[in-house]
Amino acid sequence: MATEGDTQNVPVLVSLISTVIINGLSCPLTFLLNVLVIMAVKRRPRLQTKTNILLACLAATDAVLTSVLIQPSFILWATLKLLGKMSQEATDATCFYNSSLRTAFMCSSLHLMLVTGERPIAIKFFTRYPYVVTKQSIKHAVIVF
Repeated sequence: MATEGDTQNVPVLVSLISTVIINGLSCPLTFLLNVLVIMAVKRRPRLQTKTNILLACLAATDAVLTSVLIQPSFILWATLKLLGKMSQEATDATCFYNSSLRTAFMCSSLHLMLVTGERPIAIKFFTRYPYVVTKQSIKHAVIVF
């Protein structure tokens, strides 16, 4: 029999279950689509512009961090919460999820800054652009970020 406290948690449970289902379905798609972007830039010389290389690096960050770390760790955390497991495993899963979420947020934000910072340089300093934004400087920036 449902108590007063159980009925208040029903929207939270429905929300957790639906997000677990959505993350479970979108996790492989996220990985696959990001890998397709990386492969397209890698295989087609016409697509190997400096901007597209930065976008491929952003896709790599997104594929590795989001679809390999964050989504599975969220699914694990939410499943443990739904099952009511408040043990050391749940605490470890929560810590891992939170730390990987912060890491992915920081890496993706920095890569987005690279992509959006490269375009104004290309437009405003178009004469110096080939000397400022080189493949070597892109490699260094991606490694640092």
